[in-house]
Formats: sequence, structure tokens, C-alpha cells
Amino acid sequence: MLLDRVRLRAWAWPAGVALISAALFASTFDPRVDGGDAPESVAGVHSVGILHAPGYPAYVLLARAFSWLIPFGSLSARVNLFSTVCAIGAVVLVYAIGREIDVPKPAAAVGALSLATATSFWFYAGFAKFYPLTSLLLAGAILCVLRWGRGGSLWLLALAGACLGLASGASYQVVALALPGIVLGVLLFRRGVLRPAAAGVLAAAVVSVALWGFVYVRAGQDPAVNWGDASSFDRLVALISMRDFGWGAASFTSVGDQDARIAATDLGRLPVQLGRYGLLLTREFSLAVVALAAAGAWGSFRRISRPAASLLAGVFVVNILGALFAVGIGRPTGFDTGLVYGGFVLAASLVLALWTAIGAWMGLDALQRWMGSSADQGRRRDRAERRAALARRANVVAAGLAVVLLAGPVLAHHGPASHDGGVSEAYAEDVLSAVPPDGVLFVAGADAGFPLQYAQIVEEMRPDVEVIDAVGIVAPWYCEQVKERLALPTEECGRTLIEMVIEADDRPVAFDSASTSFAARAYALEPRGLISIVVPGEPGVREVDAAVHAELVEAMDFARVEGLADEWPFRSIAAAYVRALIDHAAPLAEQERYLEVQAVLEQAEAIDPDDELVQRNLAALARQSS
Repeated sequence: MLLDRVRLRAWAWPAGVALISAALFASTFDPRVDGGDAPESVAGVHSVGILHAPGYPAYVLLARAFSWLIPFGSLSARVNLFSTVCAIGAVVLVYAIGREIDVPKPAAAVGALSLATATSFWFYAGFAKFYPLTSLLLAGAILCVLRWGRGGSLWLLALAGACLGLASGASYQVVALALPGIVLGVLLFRRGVLRPAAAGVLAAAVVSVALWGFVYVRAGQDPAVNWGDASSFDRLVALISMRDFGWGAASFTSVGDQDARIAATDLGRLPVQLGRYGLLLTREFSLAVVALAAAGAWGSFRRISRPAASLLAGVFVVNILGALFAVGIGRPTGFDTGLVYGGFVLAASLVLALWTAIGAWMGLDALQRWMGSSADQGRRRDRAERRAALARRANVVAAGLAVVLLAGPVLAHHGPASHDGGVSEAYAEDVLSAVPPDGVLFVAGADAGFPLQYAQIVEEMRPDVEVIDAVGIVAPWYCEQVKERLALPTEECGRTLIEMVIEADDRPVAFDSASTSFAARAYALEPRGLISIVVPGEPGVREVDAAVHAELVEAMDFARVEGLADEWPFRSIAAAYVRALIDHAAPLAEQERYLEVQAVLEQAEAIDPDDELVQRNLAALARQSS
């Protein structure tokens, strides 16, 4: 009975951490597909395909297996739930790592929950993307290494290697940035080099080869999602190395992104970039958590073993510096910066949570000494009773510390971590419904096509429409895929291929909203809902067919996208709806139906209050009415 009670108490803390994390993540969970890469992820899981470079085979296979095991809910709900389960597992493993390095249970729980309340970690806990899986596997590898370092079996290093091998199929860049710190810890434990290295490297190699072998074989079967067409060794290497990732995207690069890349490689701006990453982590966790983590980082070399402290420091420093040079941050823009860049500092976030645990340990110790200075006085029995009471009070104090420390992040991060599910699905339906039968739709980049890809593959919506990435078409592998799909007997690629599709005149051709501006320089276009149809005539944008356009616009649910113009990952979708409303207002203005024009423009303003064209037209209406 006593043993059962001890075991129950041992499991109570991690179970509590898991339940609190699950409650947090459930409060923002949305079963519908989100924006950004999420539609591609769900479509890739559905088709057991190859996602955008570098393919993410471990994520696809494990999410597919998980969705098969869960017999209820839509596919998007199950894939989102897979991310949630991985995130909960990662939080619990951070708690386990804290206990492994002798952090007391209350402090370890505080550190683990600080990770759960971090903005991007919380957001991706319900988002169809590989970040939660990467966090889980990376935390598992660190835990195995630390347990091996304290006298554990060599199989623990083999398991760590297997975790890293799997993680290479989820996000090998994050693994590569964490690996130097992990290797440093292995060396400092001084338990030999050859056998540990062989165990870890062999396990990682076996798992990695199996994953990328799957990619090679599966690409040859040409699944519905087959980025990179890695059916040859050269194409496989190109996919893994991301050699042609972002083909043709240079013309769409924003000034902010250019600034980020310049800053990432300019040593003179290193302090600026370090400051931006510091601001990123502060927004991710909160100033109080980062301050406690800083104290924990300093105290780690006094409180835990030097190899373990060095491992944590090495992982953090290399991750930050590696991300800094690989992906510089442009001008920070609120919580969105963390949502975009937070995935690049996953390993550093895990370490920061562990340092928070150590900092909480130091704080609780100091408080305990202050509260229990009289416990050493009196008889031995009295001292034991007082210390037991002190331990109980310490748990209460730890709970209070957790509430004080994490209440702010919970309140501040709940909004940014929430999901606007259904926007991508509604957008895809609105776009595809406007395309004529058997049409060809060119979109401005892969991201613009992901919602449509999801709708066609998972929801089986409008399979008669061919959706083509007008930006990526310059990539040789993608060009070959397009020519095969459209049965074009030509060696040409890029813009020439687009011209051939239009000149063939055997299928209707359209461009999405984002690509209309550059397409209008070469072709005559007629706006129709969220797209523009190629029509005969001189280049430029024609007047809308008021009746057809109005029917499409009136069927749209604009309330879904209100206020999303400044929110990643829906900026381009929101812009498309604003453009459609402006096009709808033009013929109404010509008919002098100004009250209707104002209502349409106010709807556009609700989506994007900062759109200059909308504001100019509203100002013109105000002047006219006065």
C-alpha cells in the first residue's frame, strides 16, 4: 500500500503537467484546417506524399499512423490533434528532464508549463505542422543522453540516436543546430567515445536512411502531393538540401525579408540580430520567465552536473547563433514574429524552459530557507514534523509561483495562439467556384495554392481544375510535372509555358488575386470574384461583368476574414477579399449607387483598415456626400 502511494505521488506531477497543458491547448484547438503550410500538411498526410522541401517524411508517416488510429473526426481534426499530443508529450518530457537533473518536482513543473504557455509553441500545438513532433523527439533525445550520462545503458544512446534520426525527417535543421550541444554533453560525461558514438550514430543512420529511402520510393509512385519529384538520387539530394526551394520567389520578396537576410549575414549587425532574437524569446515566454531563466542559466553550473549544464548551454547558444545566421529576423511585428520564426529556435526554447525550472528551484530554495529558519531548532521529532510541513508549504508556494509567473503569458498569449479554422477552406471554395469548368488556375506561389490543394485532394472539390504555381514553374522538376498534367509537348518552362497554355485556347485560364497585377502586364484579364479570367484583348484589367461578379461576391462570407489582414498566415487571403470587394464597388459607383458602394467599402475596411485604396475611396465618398 505504501509503495502504491509513493508511485501515485510520483506520477501525480507529470500527470498534472500533462492535464494543465492539455487544457491550455484545448482552449485554442480548432478541428478545421488552418492557414500557411497546414493545408499542404493535411493533404500530404492524406496522400502519404512528399511535402515542400525537405519533404518531412517522419511527420507525414507518424501523422498518418496517428490519424489511422483515431477512428473519429475529420482528417484535419486528427492531424491537428497529432500536433497537440506531440506538444503535450514534449512538455511532459521537459518535466522529466528537469527531474533527471535533480530539479525538485514543483520547480520542474513550473519550467515545463512555461514552455506550454510560450506563444509559438502553444500555437503550433494545434497546427498541422512538424514543430511539435520535432520538440517531442528532441526532448526525448536530450533525456536519453542525460540518463545515459548518469550510468544508464548504452541502449539509451541508441534510442537518442533513433529520436534524432526521426527528427531529421521532421526538421533536420533544428536537429543540426542542437547536435553540437548534445555531442558536447556526451563527451563531458567521460564514459568513453567510440562505443557511445557508434550506438548513437548507427541508430540515427538506420532511421534516417529508412526515412529518406521511403521518400525515394514514394516519389517514384507520384502521390498527389509530390514536392521535388525525388525519384532519382540527384532529385533526392536536391530535396533534402533544399537546393531549389523558393525557385522564382525573388520577385515576390518583400523589403522586410531582404533586410532579414542581409542582417543574417552581416557581422556588423550581429548585435541588432541578437537583440531581435532576445525580443523574440521575451515575447514568446514573457519578461518574467526569461529573467528567471537567465538566473537558472547562471545557476545551472552550480546546481547540476557540469556535463548536463554544458549540454544545455551548448544547445541554446548554437541554436540561437545558427538561426541568427541562417534566418535573420526583419523588423519584429508583435506576436506574428514568433509564430513565423519561433520554429527555428525550438531547441533553445526547450533549454530556456529547463533554465526556468532551475531558476524556480533556486527561488524556492531561498524562500524555503527564509520560511524554515526555525525548523532546525527543537527536538528531532519536532524538526521532522516541521520539515514535512515546510515541504507541504513549498508545494503551495510553488503553485503560487506558477500562477504568478504564468498567468500573464496565459492571458497575453491565448489570443495569438488561437486558430482561425475554416478560413482556408472557405477561401478555396470561393476561388474554385469562380473558375470555369476544366479551367487552369495560376496562383502566385506554393503558399497561395496550399488551400486549393487541400480542397482538391482531401475534400475532392473541383478536380476538373488544374492549379499551377506560376512562381515555382521555373523549377525544372515542377515544370515537368505541369507539362505532364497539361499534356504539353514542349521543352519550354517558366513564363513561356504560361503563354503556351493561354495560346492553346483549349481550356479557360485564370489567375488568382495575388498574381493578377503581374499577369495584367501581358494578358487581358476580367475580374471574377477572387480570380481574374484571361479574355481576348490588349493587356490590362477589364471592367468586371457586374452580374457574374456580384453573384460570386454576395455568396462569400466576409465575416470570416475580418481583421485578418495583419495576422499571419492569412494576409494574402484577406488581401484577395479586399480586392474582390473593390472590384464589386466599381460598377456600383458607375451606377451612382453610393450607399451600396459605401457598404461594400466598409466591409473591405473591416477586413483591412489600413488598405490605402479603400481609405481613398471612402474619403472620396465622404467628400461627395458633403
